Amino acid sequence: MKRISSKRERAMLAFMLTALVAATLYSMFLYQHTAVEHIRKDTYAALGAETAQEKSAFLTALDWQYRSLETVAAGLSEESGETVEVTLERLRLLADETDYVRIYLAYPDGTSRAEGGATINIADRLYFAQSLAGMRGLEAVVSRIDNEPHFIISVPVLSGDAVAYVLYAAYSREAFAGMLRAVEKYKGRETLILSADGERILGGEDMFKGNLFTDLEGSMDEEDLADLRAVFERGGVGIATYTLYAHETYLAYAPLGVNGWMICTAAPAASVNEEIVQTVKSGYLLIVSILIISAAFVLLFAFVVRQNSKRLLEDQARLNESDARYRMAIENTDVAIWDYDPIRRAIAIDERSRKLVGLDSNTIENAPEALIASGFVHPDSADDLRELHAKLAAGEKAAEGVFLIRAKDDSGWRYEHMRYTNLFDEKGNAYLAIGMGEDVTAEYAEKRRLDELSLAAQSDSMTGLLNHDATFNHIKRFLRAEGATGMHALFMIDIDDFKSVNDTLGHQHGDTAIKQIAIVIRQTFRATDIVGRVGGDEFMVLMKNAPDMNFVERKARELLEAMRIPCDADGACSLVSASAGVALYRGDGRPFEQIYAEADGALYRAKSAGKDRFAIGARQ
Repeated sequence: MKRISSKRERAMLAFMLTALVAATLYSMFLYQHTAVEHIRKDTYAALGAETAQEKSAFLTALDWQYRSLETVAAGLSEESGETVEVTLERLRLLADETDYVRIYLAYPDGTSRAEGGATINIADRLYFAQSLAGMRGLEAVVSRIDNEPHFIISVPVLSGDAVAYVLYAAYSREAFAGMLRAVEKYKGRETLILSADGERILGGEDMFKGNLFTDLEGSMDEEDLADLRAVFERGGVGIATYTLYAHETYLAYAPLGVNGWMICTAAPAASVNEEIVQTVKSGYLLIVSILIISAAFVLLFAFVVRQNSKRLLEDQARLNESDARYRMAIENTDVAIWDYDPIRRAIAIDERSRKLVGLDSNTIENAPEALIASGFVHPDSADDLRELHAKLAAGEKAAEGVFLIRAKDDSGWRYEHMRYTNLFDEKGNAYLAIGMGEDVTAEYAEKRRLDELSLAAQSDSMTGLLNHDATFNHIKRFLRAEGATGMHALFMIDIDDFKSVNDTLGHQHGDTAIKQIAIVIRQTFRATDIVGRVGGDEFMVLMKNAPDMNFVERKARELLEAMRIPCDADGACSLVSASAGVALYRGDGRPFEQIYAEADGALYRAKSAGKDRFAIGARQ
């Protein structure tokens, strides 16, 4: 019997070796036909990744330069007491100690003063317009002082929320190019920056004359060239292959995120193909190595099988030891653990965890409905607990939530943080969920207390709208961040002759009217708009992202119509009405105070024109 078994083992071993050799030969043949294409794709991916890395490194270096200039800008102000000459001399000394060619200071009208008394006007420069709008500026220019090509970065010098000056620094092309920290993986590889229309901004002097698309005319298929132009115009990411001056080149490109510029990595195809050849050779060596290792594996296969049973027993022993340690660790915590069967909807819990949670039994059938029906779960948490168990039954990997459950001494309720992790069989079906629970009453109660305090601090006690300070702060934050671009409308709303309501009907009825008015204003505008009460009978609304002027005017008319409400319960007196002033923000970087003043002026005009109407501030 042993001899027959040996013959079978030898036959099986011979078969496996034969199959291994055949598979290896086939793999080598297949590799010969497909490796180059796969490696070329990998090369494309590598070039694209390097372009992304160099883009990140360049933007980081550029950000550092901006921060340095912003530090200087922070030290400049109209109240510094320095003369322009002293400031310019200080900037000149700073330029001598940095990579800047020189540093300039420009007034809001574009007049720029430099050392030596030179005066130029830069109002037409892109970087000046960018910083005058409160942003960082960047442009490649020919200097109007020394007629040399420079790269200019600029930042605003603020006085309050207004731009008092524009501070800008000039770099030589060589210094600016130093921020492109390319690692030359391929011989002749170069990193360059192009405009969206293919004009060379930086680098690439040896690769084409001045404009990539112009140079490629006649050397590249017209349709492919048109596609490449379109990708550059929309700021796309990709790899292009072209032949120019008898040199085939790979060009990886990605949007730089500045002025529509594109950062590119150009590598001669000859260098890339040389690496491909070397990689193919390495691949063959790798296959041979795999063949040798696999043969050794087959020869040892029988030995491994014989040792398998012993190893399984050892692994089981280690697993049991690990499980024992885990149980000991859990025993010393306040975390409860239980099993939940999503098919039977049954919970099984050990004695220690049962006492921690406060359950009456170690087995709960028909969960979670039995827990809810018994009063173990607070009614406010019933639907949330059902939803959590529904997620487990639907096969989600994990689910968690915080629920109100009965206190262990039946004295009230406590917050329990429950976390479930589903276990799946080989078919991907959830067959058991491990549940963990922890008492978080103290932490959750403190969080709710802080949330309630924060909400109360921002709310108007009478109407529930934002109060004066919260309204101003919310609008300012929005205009500085996500609302910095786009069109928004600021409404100043004042109740017409509201004093007469208080005088004739009393302050208590006046307060009731204010509450009704607040409800009308809140319902008139969208949930995303910022609505607040900023005075006794004054309200302010920032209507976000208005599509056009017609929408703003329609909303103003809708508001005035809605505000014509009776001033007492039975409508016996004349109607209350309101006037509104509107100011528009069109992504122009104006500070909130300026927009507020414009809306207030428009409100004054509406009041003066007869009330119960609206006026829009300076139209742009």
